[in-house]
Amino acid sequence: MSCLQPGSITPEELVAYVDGEAPARVAEHVRRCRRCRSEVERYASIGRRLGAALRRFDCPSSHRLGEMELGLLPQEERLTIAQHVADCARCTDELRTLRAFLAVDPAAEPGLVERLRRIVAALVEPPPGVALGALRGAADLTNRTYRADGTTITISVEPEARRGRATLLGLVAREERSEPLGGLVAELVGADGTVLQAESDDLGSFSFEDVSPGLYRLELRLDDRVLIVEGLSVEL
Repeated sequence: MSCLQPGSITPEELVAYVDGEAPARVAEHVRRCRRCRSEVERYASIGRRLGAALRRFDCPSSHRLGEMELGLLPQEERLTIAQHVADCARCTDELRTLRAFLAVDPAAEPGLVERLRRIVAALVEPPPGVALGALRGAADLTNRTYRADGTTITISVEPEARRGRATLLGLVAREERSEPLGGLVAELVGADGTVLQAESDDLGSFSFEDVSPGLYRLELRLDDRVLIVEGLSVEL
């Protein structure tokens, strides 16, 4: 099948027709010429595939979405991905699927969920042997101790010199002596979504400074799990 008028219409003019920018003579030619009409359909199909590919070019990988959902990314990167997801229907659907996957029973589903279990710690009485003095000078009042999966987290809140601000001090103790105490990443997540991050020292202590009063969630990232302290109230 050949063009009705070979050479009268250029490929660029056919592309312009696909974009709705061709002059009337090109539109009339395409209407009468089966060959050029077929080319227009081919160009339109290529454009759709290219557009879809370009839209995905800036999309985070599924692995990155999973790390964001599990709270494993720095705050700035997490906010950047969250903003992208808000504007990208495809990533929104993918994140929805991921959340459904993460909601399954970790014991029944291998892979990422099993490797990064999220365990809620329970409030308990301070166990013997935990030196509250290791909390970098923390006062005994407002001490709270939480425990889950062989790990104890002791929290203390102290008012700062700046009015209306506090320092939150934490101490990690682990049953297995061979497990490291230093380099553990702790995140303090506010009710408004703000995230503060700290790292434990070799004694297992960490701190968050300039904390506003309010309700928080503390997340402590261990090797294969994340311990969560829900409803952590900072009061002055």
